[in-house]
Amino acid sequence: MPDTGGRREIASRVDAKEAETFQESKELAAKTKRLSAIAGTKNQERRAKDMQGPQRKRKTTGNG
Repeated sequence: MPDTGGRREIASRVDAKEAETFQESKELAAKTKRLSAIAGTKNQERRAKDMQGPQRKRKTTGNG
């Protein structure tokens, strides 16, 4: 029976690296979703403000 210890070690390293890569991918995807949501919210706020039109400031008079 051949010694497969080396193969198991290599396989476990490969599996560990794949798991690490997968986890990094998930974290990057989550970060991208968060940033997209933040950007979307800011764009909605900007659009809502633009829909209101220009804001007029009241002029204060020195009556007093």
